[in-house]
Amino acid sequence: MKKFLFLLALLPSFLLAQGPPPPCPFVNTTFPVNTDFELNSLTTTPIPGAQPWSFGPNSPSGTPSINTGPTTDVSGVGDFIFTEATGQQPNTWYAFQTECFNVDNDPGMELSFFYHMFGAAMGSLEVFIIEADTLTGDTTEFFTVSGDQGNLWRLALFDLDSMGVSGDFYLQFHGYRGPGFTSDMAIDNIRIGSPLVITYGCTDTLALNYDSLAMINDSSCVYPPCTGIQNLQGSISCFQYLPNQGQVSVSWDAPSNQGCTPTGFYRGTDLNNLTYQPYQIWNGTSFFGYTNSGASAPPNYYFIIETLDGYMDTLVIPNVNCGVGCTDSLATNYNPFAALDNGTCQYGTSTPCGDTINQKIYVTVTPDTYAGETSWEIVSTDTLGILASVSTGYYQTTGVPVTDEYCLPKGSEFTFNLQDSFGDGMCGSCFSGVDGSVVVTDACGDTIFSLLPSQGDNANFGFVTISDPYTLDDCPPVNPDYGCKDPLYLEYNSLATNNDQSMCLTLAIPGCVDSTMFNYDPAANTMDLIPNCDYTLRVFDGGGDGWNGSYIGIVQDGNPIGAFTTNGMMNDYTINVSALTHIEITFYEIFDQQGTSTDITQCGFKLIDPLGNIVYEKGNNPWLNPIQPGVTYTPTLNCGNYCIPRVYGCIDTTAYNFDPNSNTDDGSCVYQPGCTDPLYLEYHTQGFTADVDDGSCSTLAVFGCTDSTAFNYDPLANLDNSGCIPKTFGCTDSTQFNYDVNANTDDGSCIPFIYGCTDASAFNFDSLANTNDGSCIPVVFGCTDSTQFNYNVSANTDNGSCIPFIYGCIDSTAFNYNNLANTSDGSCIPVLLGCTDSTAINFNPLANTNDGSCIAELLGCTDPTALNYNSLANTDDGSCIPYIYGCTDSSAFNFDSLANTDDGSCIPFIYGCMDPTMFNYNPNANSADTCIPFIYGCTDPTAWNYDSLANTNVGCISFVYGCTDPAAFNYNPQANTDDSTCVPVVIGCTDPTALNYDSLANTNNGCIYPVPGCTDPTAFNYDPNANVDDSSCVPVIIGCTDPTALNYDSLANTNSGCIYTILGCTDPTMFNYNQNANVDDGSCVPYIYGCTDSTAINYCDTCNTNVGCIYPILGCTDPTMFNYNPNANTDDGSCIPFIYGCTNPLAINYDSLANTDNGSCILPVPGCTDPNAFNYDPLANVDDGSCVPFIYGCTDPTMYNYCDTCNTDNGSCIPFIYGCTDSTQYNYDPTANTDNGSCIPFIYGCTDNTALNFNPLANTLDNSCCYIGGCTDSTAVNYNPLACFDDNSCITPIVGCTDVSAYNYNPAANVSDSTACLYDAGCYGGPGIPYWLNDGCYAWVISVHDYCCTNDWDASCQSMYDYCQLGWPTSVEDISSMGIMVYPNPTGDMLNIDTRLDVEVEIYDIMGKLMTRETSKRIDLSDYPNGVYNLILIYKDRKFNTRVVKQ
Repeated sequence: MKKFLFLLALLPSFLLAQGPPPPCPFVNTTFPVNTDFELNSLTTTPIPGAQPWSFGPNSPSGTPSINTGPTTDVSGVGDFIFTEATGQQPNTWYAFQTECFNVDNDPGMELSFFYHMFGAAMGSLEVFIIEADTLTGDTTEFFTVSGDQGNLWRLALFDLDSMGVSGDFYLQFHGYRGPGFTSDMAIDNIRIGSPLVITYGCTDTLALNYDSLAMINDSSCVYPPCTGIQNLQGSISCFQYLPNQGQVSVSWDAPSNQGCTPTGFYRGTDLNNLTYQPYQIWNGTSFFGYTNSGASAPPNYYFIIETLDGYMDTLVIPNVNCGVGCTDSLATNYNPFAALDNGTCQYGTSTPCGDTINQKIYVTVTPDTYAGETSWEIVSTDTLGILASVSTGYYQTTGVPVTDEYCLPKGSEFTFNLQDSFGDGMCGSCFSGVDGSVVVTDACGDTIFSLLPSQGDNANFGFVTISDPYTLDDCPPVNPDYGCKDPLYLEYNSLATNNDQSMCLTLAIPGCVDSTMFNYDPAANTMDLIPNCDYTLRVFDGGGDGWNGSYIGIVQDGNPIGAFTTNGMMNDYTINVSALTHIEITFYEIFDQQGTSTDITQCGFKLIDPLGNIVYEKGNNPWLNPIQPGVTYTPTLNCGNYCIPRVYGCIDTTAYNFDPNSNTDDGSCVYQPGCTDPLYLEYHTQGFTADVDDGSCSTLAVFGCTDSTAFNYDPLANLDNSGCIPKTFGCTDSTQFNYDVNANTDDGSCIPFIYGCTDASAFNFDSLANTNDGSCIPVVFGCTDSTQFNYNVSANTDNGSCIPFIYGCIDSTAFNYNNLANTSDGSCIPVLLGCTDSTAINFNPLANTNDGSCIAELLGCTDPTALNYNSLANTDDGSCIPYIYGCTDSSAFNFDSLANTDDGSCIPFIYGCMDPTMFNYNPNANSADTCIPFIYGCTDPTAWNYDSLANTNVGCISFVYGCTDPAAFNYNPQANTDDSTCVPVVIGCTDPTALNYDSLANTNNGCIYPVPGCTDPTAFNYDPNANVDDSSCVPVIIGCTDPTALNYDSLANTNSGCIYTILGCTDPTMFNYNQNANVDDGSCVPYIYGCTDSTAINYCDTCNTNVGCIYPILGCTDPTMFNYNPNANTDDGSCIPFIYGCTNPLAINYDSLANTDNGSCILPVPGCTDPNAFNYDPLANVDDGSCVPFIYGCTDPTMYNYCDTCNTDNGSCIPFIYGCTDSTQYNYDPTANTDNGSCIPFIYGCTDNTALNFNPLANTLDNSCCYIGGCTDSTAVNYNPLACFDDNSCITPIVGCTDVSAYNYNPAANVSDSTACLYDAGCYGGPGIPYWLNDGCYAWVISVHDYCCTNDWDASCQSMYDYCQLGWPTSVEDISSMGIMVYPNPTGDMLNIDTRLDVEVEIYDIMGKLMTRETSKRIDLSDYPNGVYNLILIYKDRKFNTRVVKQ
């Protein structure tokens, strides 16, 4: 398969600026084409501006860099092209382009390639198509991808047709390096051809199921099972050149089968966050690495090997302590966590702070009742500012002393400023609470400040009290290591190193000393503390990059608790400590080989007690509270005490509301729970009076009569009010016939007054009436039907004597005399003699009496001009056959099967090829014979491309001899005949000056030339491109190479850690101290402490360091007022007096002005408050709109007049009476009140079964009975005006010319229209005679030019009247049978419609557009365009259609 010819090149300039692309030296039009970069088949030429792509793999493990790039090509055994990221800068650009292609003649082509982008620092890949034959070289970026895509080959596919590619084009691949060396990307198998059939399978040759045909590995590889890594072992040893670093060594035996071949390692000290490293061949059977083995390192190192078959073997290696520091316990800087001494031990006298420059002080605060109001500051009187402080809220527990230790610079002068945010000092007793106390001492035991109300000090010092200035000096030469070491005494000193029993004075009596507590012990003199608890140590790094090996060590009572560090932003550790002694916290700064360490200004820690309070912290403010390396901090711990707070409640176990959690009775015990609200039903039914509501009140009490048999029974009542009234049944409606004045309960017996005739013998007797109204009428018998013949207007009672009207002819001499008729309807018809046989030719449709004059019909052709004229026929049967002239010879070419008269026009058949595009075309042929197409080709038998099938010579080619094998070295593309001279391609380096010169090669595939240089990758001047070492290697010398830096090293060649002059204030005691400055520029500004907030009461405009601001707190300061604010210090006039009343907005007596509830609220009881209402509620005090008035009516749902909205029955119920209630119906029942669907409508019609139109469905006679039948259509020929019943005998009139002498005589016409007859004008043949205009077409000619009448209808006349030229023979025959004549047709202007009928005319053009609609019989077409039109004539919903021509 042909390979691409690649050119690795710089991104062409026409991608960066407008201009034509370079011409294509060669355009590939033979597909498929594919390149797989085998045998380094491409020549790479570095071009300025773009790095070249390299061929790989160039080592058994893939690209040179680890953890990036592929190890093999797509097939697993070949080469690929890749970008080498090592040694390059971020965003380095790599580019190459392909040869030119043209797929214009190959639709459906597909472009595909594989790409590999594996690496944590992976950059981006872009692929372009550039159209070379356009003016500016249209460039399309059709593929881009960025970032790590995993350690696998991925396939990209593109349909070139859908991309709109045309003309010559080529591809460009651009790669951009990411931020690190793990950014090797690769390309393989670039292909253009028919859509690729992707084959998936196992492509690893080491697998049991290796598939040599697979293109993409589908992860289905199966390897021999691995039972384990043999002899896996490892160790960690301290690395002498890197402090706190351990060197990891792991080894194992060579795998016993391929399945145990390693694929990668997981390693690290955090089992949940191990680092993965792919296995490289150079790893062999061992691994070497490094890990953090400092004092704060995790205890174990984990190493996991992953093999080809997915097996994982885990090795756990115990970590070692490689921490460095002073290991001499006699030294002042002894580090109990160091394992290796680094020669830093210091000896001499040190303060309790662990150094010689700081001295320790102790601040002990026993909070008052309002502990959170207390805060303090230690403020330098010179330029040091605030040396230490705690804020409000720091102290939480009343009466529990809290001691904090602080190391302050020796020789510093300061004041202790004690503050209270409320302004009452620590005077808890001022508000019936407990006073607080404060004692501040130094390490020498001298008192710096004290506030001891128990010894007469005034606890109410207001907002702030400030001590006298105090200078912190060295302690006098007494042994400071002695003290009371007996914890049974109050004087116990955990900091003392030697016991002095004489200093133990007062026995400690532990107990709860807080008088507010439940277990307060007045005999106790010290708080009984909880001995142990868990504290949280939070170590943090402001930069988020960890401490780089530095750590905090914690010791208590000489026992190390642990070493702690962070590798990121923050870590929390739980430590179990004793509250009976202090702990020692020391920060150990660790330096690396270059002498650098973490940025201490970003380090800090917080000690958090079990309640979440921060009890000690350093580094939270790098200027005011920095952490210092080597300094030991000794905070005092507090795990809480055994005081039990008072919990108020009912402590009587027999009480209903006994609270097992309470320990102090508050008099709230209750013993009888129940419903306490008399508004509820349960209050009245529970049988006792409850002293506490238990929530059992659920149903509102409703008073009323609860006897369901009583007259006034209330179904809503649930409590009887003893007011029931018994029922008295009867008719309670005073308007009724049987009204009962004593009844209170209607029993449905009411009978309404029904007025009417109560005389049973009367005509209008009403059996339902109970009250005679004097309306009785006597009975009169007779016919009472006014529609009857013998109707009696005086009768009121029908006796069945009615006789219906029978209409008809009562004249016995008439043709249609009816002896049953009693009423003449004027229908008498006189006798009319004539032929009544409708089949006779002289049938008289008007005759009703046959007189024997009928003439029988003789059918036949009555046209003497017809071929089959019958002189005996008297009735034309439409069988006439006109003379049809033509060729009647069936063997002739123009034989006319329709002709019946030969006109001598026969033409014989002439066979031949009638296709003028064919090789053997015969212009005289009229009958198609076999055609032979032109077959173009070379007809010269001596030519190379002679074609024996060709009949038309074109393009002969002479023989050209040469090598025709395109794979051969000497392939001749001009040769068409192989002469066996082909020489095979021998690939290799053909340059004898190259290192890899091949004398047998004839095709150069990339010579390697000697590149002298340093080939040692560890050397300073290592040249990755060199392949011949020239002994020029220079070792790496690390140091500062910048001569402008403070620490410039003239011998260094590798820059590291230059320190430059940074001007600024270098005095850490100054306000503008710059920790980054290394040269003091005299700009230091001292701290000036004071309140810097201009909104505060004590604002200081000359201060630069804020401290002790006091802000006005506005509010009501009058404690007798409703809105008294105890925190306010400035009265703002907002005081509001107490206003007593009901403050519940839900109460009916709610007082919107009241701010203090006095218990007077009356809650609303909603309900109906109207005593006249049906649902009156005597307990309701708020009408809720629910009142329902008494609504009288029928409450019986079984009655006709049931009222569903009524609530009180008034005895008016009426029972249902079913029947037809529609007065318009035939069976209407005036007594019915409920329609039962039985109504029958009046059906009018003839009810006489002797009538012609008798209607069996009719129930009401409408005088429509008919007894005379006949034709009732007034338009029919035999219309009978006397007939009232149509007997389907009507004969449709056919209007036409009935004159047999006219040329348009219509034998079917029965109504003569003499105006429609047309007669021969004397012209040849006569107008109206069908003339043959051409083969198969004729037309009726109405009007003929005089020329044609005198020139014997010659060819010019036939052409003049050739109406068939538009495809339709024009005639009037299709409508002439209806007596309609349309002429002239064609017409130049007017179109006449000759008919006796009143017709509507519609004309449409050939596209169906309506041109006109009118009732005229003369249509003006003069303005119409020439053409064919569709004419539609409409008569009584019947349509007649024909075509007319305007020309």
